[in-house]
Amino acid sequence: MSHHTPRPRRRSLLPSSRIIAIVCIALPLFLLGSIALLEVGKCHLEQSVREEMTFTVLLDPKTTAQDSIRLMQQVNQAPYVKDVTYITPAEAARQLEEEIGEDPVAVLGFNPLQPSLEVHLKSHYAVADSMAQIERDFASWGNVQTMSYRGDMLQMIDENMQHLSTILLIVSLILLIIAIIQVNSMTHIMIYSRRFLIRSMTLLGAKPSLIRKPFTTYSIFNGLWGGLLAVCMILGTLGYMTQRNPLLIESYLSYSEVAIILGGIICLGILLSWITASISTSRYIRMDGGRIVMA
Repeated sequence: MSHHTPRPRRRSLLPSSRIIAIVCIALPLFLLGSIALLEVGKCHLEQSVREEMTFTVLLDPKTTAQDSIRLMQQVNQAPYVKDVTYITPAEAARQLEEEIGEDPVAVLGFNPLQPSLEVHLKSHYAVADSMAQIERDFASWGNVQTMSYRGDMLQMIDENMQHLSTILLIVSLILLIIAIIQVNSMTHIMIYSRRFLIRSMTLLGAKPSLIRKPFTTYSIFNGLWGGLLAVCMILGTLGYMTQRNPLLIESYLSYSEVAIILGGIICLGILLSWITASISTSRYIRMDGGRIVMA
Protein backbone atom coordinates (compact mmCIF):
# COMPACT_ATOMS: atom_id res chain seq x y z
CA MET A 1 0.00 0.00 0.00
CA SER A 2 1.55 3.23 -1.09
CA HIS A 3 1.38 6.24 1.11
CA HIS A 4 1.00 9.58 -0.52
CA THR A 5 2.80 12.34 1.31
CA PRO A 6 1.15 15.68 0.60
CA ARG A 7 3.44 18.44 -0.43
CA PRO A 8 3.64 21.25 2.02
CA ARG A 9 2.07 24.39 0.67
CA ARG A 10 4.51 27.23 0.32
CA ARG A 11 3.19 30.36 1.88
CA SER A 12 4.51 33.76 1.13
CA LEU A 13 4.73 36.16 4.04
CA LEU A 14 3.86 38.98 1.65
CA PRO A 15 1.86 37.96 -1.46
CA SER A 16 3.10 39.32 -4.75
CA SER A 17 -0.16 41.22 -5.32
CA ARG A 18 0.34 43.06 -2.04
CA ILE A 19 3.94 43.86 -2.93
CA ILE A 20 2.76 45.35 -6.23
CA ALA A 21 0.12 47.39 -4.38
CA ILE A 22 2.67 48.73 -1.89
CA VAL A 23 5.14 49.67 -4.64
CA CYS A 24 2.40 51.40 -6.65
CA ILE A 25 1.52 53.44 -3.57
CA ALA A 26 5.16 54.20 -2.72
CA LEU A 27 6.25 55.55 -6.12
CA PRO A 28 3.92 58.59 -6.35
CA LEU A 29 4.45 59.26 -2.62
CA PHE A 30 8.20 59.27 -3.19
CA LEU A 31 7.83 61.79 -6.01
CA LEU A 32 5.48 63.94 -3.92
CA GLY A 33 7.93 63.92 -1.02
CA SER A 34 10.79 64.84 -3.35
CA ILE A 35 8.82 67.80 -4.72
CA ALA A 36 8.02 68.93 -1.16
CA LEU A 37 11.72 68.81 -0.26
CA LEU A 38 12.56 70.79 -3.39
CA GLU A 39 10.01 73.44 -2.41
CA VAL A 40 11.49 73.73 1.09
CA GLY A 41 15.02 73.90 -0.34
CA LYS A 42 13.88 76.56 -2.81
CA CYS A 43 12.49 78.69 0.03
CA HIS A 44 15.78 78.48 1.95
CA LEU A 45 17.77 79.29 -1.19
CA GLU A 46 15.54 82.29 -1.90
CA GLN A 47 15.94 83.51 1.68
CA SER A 48 19.72 83.16 1.48
CA VAL A 49 19.96 85.01 -1.85
CA ARG A 50 17.75 87.88 -0.71
CA GLU A 51 19.56 88.32 2.60
CA GLU A 52 22.97 88.34 0.88
CA MET A 53 22.03 91.23 -1.39
CA THR A 54 23.83 94.43 -0.35
CA PHE A 55 22.00 97.76 -0.24
CA THR A 56 24.43 100.69 -0.13
CA VAL A 57 23.32 103.88 1.63
CA LEU A 58 25.58 106.85 0.77
CA LEU A 59 25.94 109.41 3.54
CA ASP A 60 26.65 113.12 3.35
CA PRO A 61 30.46 113.69 3.16
CA LYS A 62 30.16 116.09 6.10
CA THR A 63 28.64 113.44 8.34
CA THR A 64 30.64 113.05 11.54
CA ALA A 65 31.58 109.71 13.06
CA GLN A 66 29.12 110.24 15.92
CA ASP A 67 26.28 111.06 13.52
CA SER A 68 27.15 107.97 11.47
CA ILE A 69 27.09 105.69 14.54
CA ARG A 70 23.78 107.23 15.66
CA LEU A 71 22.31 106.71 12.20
CA MET A 72 23.61 103.13 12.06
CA GLN A 73 21.88 102.35 15.38
CA GLN A 74 18.67 103.89 14.06
CA VAL A 75 18.86 101.84 10.87
CA ASN A 76 19.64 98.68 12.80
CA GLN A 77 16.43 99.08 14.81
CA ALA A 78 14.25 99.08 11.69
CA PRO A 79 12.10 95.91 11.51
CA TYR A 80 13.21 95.09 7.97
CA VAL A 81 16.99 95.34 8.56
CA LYS A 82 18.96 92.17 9.22
CA ASP A 83 22.37 93.82 9.78
CA VAL A 84 24.19 97.03 8.90
CA THR A 85 27.89 97.88 8.54
CA TYR A 86 29.43 101.36 8.59
CA ILE A 87 32.07 101.95 5.89
CA THR A 88 34.40 104.89 6.39
CA PRO A 89 35.89 106.73 3.37
CA ALA A 90 39.29 105.14 4.13
CA GLU A 91 37.76 101.62 4.16
CA ALA A 92 35.89 102.36 0.94
CA ALA A 93 39.19 103.45 -0.67
CA ARG A 94 40.87 100.20 0.40
CA GLN A 95 38.00 98.16 -1.04
CA LEU A 96 38.20 100.06 -4.33
CA GLU A 97 41.95 99.54 -4.46
CA GLU A 98 41.44 95.77 -4.07
CA GLU A 99 38.93 95.81 -6.94
CA ILE A 100 40.85 97.93 -9.46
CA GLY A 101 44.37 97.21 -8.25
CA GLU A 102 45.25 100.90 -7.90
CA ASP A 103 45.08 103.33 -5.01
CA PRO A 104 42.54 106.06 -5.87
CA VAL A 105 43.99 108.40 -3.22
CA ALA A 106 47.48 108.16 -4.77
CA VAL A 107 46.12 108.76 -8.25
CA LEU A 108 43.80 111.67 -7.46
CA GLY A 109 45.68 113.14 -4.50
CA PHE A 110 42.55 112.99 -2.33
CA ASN A 111 39.88 110.50 -1.29
CA PRO A 112 36.74 111.06 -3.41
CA LEU A 113 34.68 108.41 -1.61
CA GLN A 114 31.90 109.09 0.87
CA PRO A 115 31.04 107.30 4.12
CA SER A 116 28.33 104.73 3.60
CA LEU A 117 26.24 102.01 5.21
CA GLU A 118 26.08 98.48 3.81
CA VAL A 119 22.65 97.13 4.69
CA HIS A 120 21.31 93.59 4.45
CA LEU A 121 17.53 93.28 4.62
CA LYS A 122 15.46 90.42 5.99
CA SER A 123 14.40 88.10 3.21
CA HIS A 124 10.65 88.84 3.23
CA TYR A 125 11.37 92.60 2.95
CA ALA A 126 13.99 92.29 0.18
CA VAL A 127 11.35 92.28 -2.57
CA ALA A 128 10.64 94.82 -5.27
CA ASP A 129 7.25 95.80 -3.83
CA SER A 130 8.75 96.81 -0.45
CA MET A 131 11.69 98.83 -1.72
CA ALA A 132 9.77 102.06 -2.40
CA GLN A 133 8.70 102.36 1.25
CA ILE A 134 12.16 101.40 2.51
CA GLU A 135 13.78 104.05 0.29
CA ARG A 136 11.37 106.67 1.67
CA ASP A 137 12.28 105.64 5.22
CA PHE A 138 16.00 106.04 4.52
CA ALA A 139 15.47 109.37 2.78
CA SER A 140 13.57 110.70 5.82
CA TRP A 141 16.60 110.11 8.07
CA GLY A 142 19.22 112.82 8.29
CA ASN A 143 22.61 112.66 6.55
CA VAL A 144 21.38 110.15 3.92
CA GLN A 145 22.02 111.12 0.30
CA THR A 146 20.99 108.10 -1.77
CA MET A 147 20.30 104.40 -1.49
CA SER A 148 21.64 102.22 -4.30
CA TYR A 149 20.95 98.56 -5.10
CA ARG A 150 20.52 96.20 -8.04
CA GLY A 151 16.84 96.70 -8.75
CA ASP A 152 17.03 94.58 -11.92
CA MET A 153 18.50 91.67 -9.96
CA LEU A 154 15.82 91.99 -7.30
CA GLN A 155 13.12 91.94 -9.97
CA MET A 156 14.73 88.92 -11.64
CA ILE A 157 14.79 87.03 -8.32
CA ASP A 158 11.10 87.79 -7.75
CA GLU A 159 10.10 86.58 -11.21
CA ASN A 160 12.26 83.43 -11.21
CA MET A 161 11.14 82.33 -7.75
CA GLN A 162 7.50 82.93 -8.63
CA HIS A 163 7.82 80.88 -11.82
CA LEU A 164 9.60 78.08 -9.95
CA SER A 165 6.90 78.02 -7.25
CA THR A 166 4.19 77.80 -9.91
CA ILE A 167 5.94 74.91 -11.67
CA LEU A 168 6.42 72.99 -8.41
CA LEU A 169 2.77 73.56 -7.48
CA ILE A 170 1.53 72.24 -10.83
CA VAL A 171 3.82 69.19 -10.64
CA SER A 172 2.67 68.54 -7.06
CA LEU A 173 -1.00 68.61 -8.09
CA ILE A 174 -0.32 66.25 -10.99
CA LEU A 175 1.55 63.83 -8.73
CA LEU A 176 -1.22 64.01 -6.12
CA ILE A 177 -3.80 63.10 -8.77
CA ILE A 178 -1.58 60.22 -9.92
CA ALA A 179 -1.23 59.03 -6.31
CA ILE A 180 -5.01 59.09 -5.83
CA ILE A 181 -5.57 57.17 -9.07
CA GLN A 182 -2.87 54.60 -8.22
CA VAL A 183 -4.12 53.96 -4.70
CA ASN A 184 -7.74 53.86 -5.84
CA SER A 185 -6.96 51.39 -8.64
CA MET A 186 -5.03 48.97 -6.43
CA THR A 187 -7.63 49.15 -3.67
CA HIS A 188 -10.49 48.65 -6.11
CA ILE A 189 -8.83 45.58 -7.63
CA MET A 190 -8.36 44.06 -4.18
CA ILE A 191 -11.98 44.68 -3.15
CA TYR A 192 -13.35 43.64 -6.56
CA SER A 193 -11.83 40.18 -6.13
CA ARG A 194 -13.81 39.80 -2.90
CA ARG A 195 -17.08 41.35 -3.99
CA PHE A 196 -19.02 38.10 -3.55
CA LEU A 197 -17.80 37.85 0.04
CA ILE A 198 -19.07 41.37 0.62
CA ARG A 199 -22.43 40.39 -0.90
CA SER A 200 -22.66 37.30 1.30
CA MET A 201 -21.94 39.31 4.43
CA THR A 202 -24.58 41.85 3.38
CA LEU A 203 -27.20 39.13 2.90
CA LEU A 204 -26.37 37.73 6.35
CA GLY A 205 -27.25 41.09 7.84
CA ALA A 206 -23.77 42.30 8.77
CA LYS A 207 -23.49 45.99 9.46
CA PRO A 208 -21.74 48.06 6.77
CA SER A 209 -19.11 49.17 9.28
CA LEU A 210 -18.34 45.54 10.13
CA ILE A 211 -18.04 44.64 6.44
CA ARG A 212 -15.77 47.58 5.71
CA LYS A 213 -13.45 47.02 8.67
CA PRO A 214 -11.23 44.17 7.32
CA PHE A 215 -10.88 45.84 3.93
CA THR A 216 -10.06 49.28 5.33
CA THR A 217 -7.61 47.73 7.80
CA TYR A 218 -5.87 45.81 5.01
CA SER A 219 -5.70 48.96 2.87
CA ILE A 220 -4.47 51.12 5.75
CA PHE A 221 -1.53 48.76 6.26
CA ASN A 222 -0.85 48.87 2.53
CA GLY A 223 -0.74 52.66 2.76
CA LEU A 224 1.50 52.45 5.82
CA TRP A 225 3.99 50.12 4.15
CA GLY A 226 3.84 52.17 0.95
CA GLY A 227 4.54 55.35 2.91
CA LEU A 228 7.43 53.72 4.78
CA LEU A 229 8.90 52.46 1.50
CA ALA A 230 8.64 55.98 0.04
CA VAL A 231 10.35 57.37 3.17
CA CYS A 232 13.19 54.86 2.79
CA MET A 233 13.61 55.87 -0.85
CA ILE A 234 13.71 59.57 0.07
CA LEU A 235 16.20 58.97 2.89
CA GLY A 236 18.37 56.94 0.52
CA THR A 237 18.30 59.77 -2.02
CA LEU A 238 19.16 62.36 0.65
CA GLY A 239 21.99 60.13 1.93
CA TYR A 240 23.45 59.80 -1.54
CA MET A 241 23.25 63.56 -2.13
CA THR A 242 24.83 64.25 1.27
CA GLN A 243 27.77 62.02 0.38
CA ARG A 244 28.29 63.89 -2.88
CA ASN A 245 27.90 67.35 -1.34
CA PRO A 246 27.57 67.46 2.49
CA LEU A 247 26.78 71.19 2.58
CA LEU A 248 24.00 70.96 0.00
CA ILE A 249 21.46 69.37 2.35
CA GLU A 250 22.61 71.06 5.56
CA SER A 251 22.39 74.52 4.00
CA TYR A 252 18.87 74.27 2.60
CA LEU A 253 17.06 71.65 4.73
CA SER A 254 16.57 71.20 8.44
CA TYR A 255 15.96 67.92 10.25
CA SER A 256 12.59 69.12 11.55
CA GLU A 257 11.38 70.03 8.04
CA VAL A 258 12.52 66.67 6.64
CA ALA A 259 10.78 64.86 9.53
CA ILE A 260 7.52 66.75 8.92
CA ILE A 261 7.57 65.96 5.20
CA LEU A 262 8.34 62.27 5.77
CA GLY A 263 5.63 62.02 8.41
CA GLY A 264 3.20 63.72 6.02
CA ILE A 265 4.05 61.21 3.28
CA ILE A 266 3.21 58.28 5.59
CA CYS A 267 -0.03 59.93 6.74
CA LEU A 268 -1.00 60.69 3.12
CA GLY A 269 -0.50 57.05 2.12
CA ILE A 270 -2.64 55.85 5.03
CA LEU A 271 -5.35 58.46 4.42
CA LEU A 272 -5.66 57.79 0.69
CA SER A 273 -5.79 54.03 1.27
CA TRP A 274 -8.46 54.36 3.97
CA ILE A 275 -10.65 56.71 1.90
CA THR A 276 -10.46 54.64 -1.30
CA ALA A 277 -11.11 51.38 0.58
CA SER A 278 -14.14 52.86 2.34
CA ILE A 279 -15.60 54.20 -0.91
CA SER A 280 -15.01 50.98 -2.89
CA THR A 281 -16.41 48.73 -0.15
CA SER A 282 -19.49 50.91 0.33
CA ARG A 283 -20.10 50.73 -3.41
CA TYR A 284 -20.32 46.92 -3.37
CA ILE A 285 -22.34 46.92 -0.16
CA ARG A 286 -25.05 49.02 -1.85
CA MET A 287 -24.88 47.08 -5.13
CA ASP A 288 -27.55 44.42 -5.78
CA GLY A 289 -26.68 40.82 -6.60
CA GLY A 290 -27.29 41.06 -10.33
CA ARG A 291 -25.02 44.03 -10.75
CA ILE A 292 -22.26 42.37 -8.68
CA VAL A 293 -22.29 39.36 -11.02
CA MET A 294 -22.12 41.62 -14.06
CA ALA A 295 -19.47 43.91 -12.50
